[in-house]
Amino acid sequence: MKRSLAITLSIAALAFAGCQTATTPATPPATPPVVATTTQQISTQQTTASQQTTQQDPPVAMPAELKTKMTITAVKDYKPYPVMTVGLADDGFYPSDIRITAGTKVVFQNIDENGEHWPASDPHPIHNGLPGLDAKKALKYNEFYEYIFDKPGTYPMHDHLNPNFKAVVTVTE
Repeated sequence: MKRSLAITLSIAALAFAGCQTATTPATPPATPPVVATTTQQISTQQTTASQQTTQQDPPVAMPAELKTKMTITAVKDYKPYPVMTVGLADDGFYPSDIRITAGTKVVFQNIDENGEHWPASDPHPIHNGLPGLDAKKALKYNEFYEYIFDKPGTYPMHDHLNPNFKAVVTVTE
């Protein structure tokens, strides 16, 4: 009995909801375009439209303290760094013979699911062959270390945790 009463009430509620009209006003339609037939009407419409836009979107004034602190610099002939990715795997660097041009960013990424790696400049363990080329920590799986090689030269490197894993980065102009 209770079940049939609940079903009857549910059906009645659905039917009642379907008959209701919306009590909130609908969004007013956008102003329809007016077709002008003379130059004077076109000019008047353009003026009215620009006045409406100005009234709706007032300009925002920048506070004086921001004006004095803000500097915008345009970079002429901006070119992004070329990028090369080198994988650190369970048996070494991939590739291990890295040939790039000056200004290239090299991303050393650990692709070894079972071990950590630490890319660094030779000699082991002091890493001072190329100052800055040292992750300074072990990289877990999928972590990476980036270095931008900006000077031509030949830079031997190794994995600090596995010093027998070696690579050579050759940078040309």
